[in-house]
Amino acid sequence: MAVSFLASSGCSGTSEPEPVWATLTHVSGDNQTVTVNPVGLTDFPALVLVHLDSLGTPLAGGELRVAIQMSGAPGPNGPYPFTTGADGTASMQLVASNIPGPVSIIVSYVKCVKPGFFVDCDQWKTITTLGLSALAVR
Repeated sequence: MAVSFLASSGCSGTSEPEPVWATLTHVSGDNQTVTVNPVGLTDFPALVLVHLDSLGTPLAGGELRVAIQMSGAPGPNGPYPFTTGADGTASMQLVASNIPGPVSIIVSYVKCVKPGFFVDCDQWKTITTLGLSALAVR
């Protein structure tokens, strides 16, 4: 499943921002079953892999954010940051909390729209999003 959005990536003050097409595609790792630890965190059994490209060209160094929900509740330590490799693919080891039930995984490609003075970025914009699912059981 791939979701594409047209988003602007120009700097503030420009009259015509340059359009950027970005596509996130699921490669593997959805629909996993995780047997949760009732008193701690549990790694997903397999890595989750997604691919990021722009008009068919892999995007290396793309900033991805991953948020996990466990039975509708926010998951542990999210949103996780990941970066795509030279081939545009990110390999992610995700963690489940101790809440059984359906797991929702949202992967977003983000870009900095306001660089910070002392920090890397003050404001991020979501360019495209991909939703995946898994199941956590006791």
